[in-house]
Amino acid sequence: MKPDSESKRTSSAVVLDKRVSSKIFFHSSGKRRIHYGSTQGVALTLDGLETFASKHQFGALGQKLRHCNVSNLEFDTREKM
Repeated sequence: MKPDSESKRTSSAVVLDKRVSSKIFFHSSGKRRIHYGSTQGVALTLDGLETFASKHQFGALGQKLRHCNVSNLEFDTREKM
């Protein structure tokens, strides 16, 4: 894990908090996309998660993560910008 990442356990999950730069995507109301400068870090994080999932018998999740295109991810945020 990088210094700008944080992980914590809950009773039912492990939560990863990864800081990335994003920008508003104008074709989708309220959606954001990862800024170009953050895509490599996000891709490396997803690669690590894919490896973990595959090694621990979560093959379907590993396949989804392997085929994820970071530059096309759109998301909502709860944080006020």
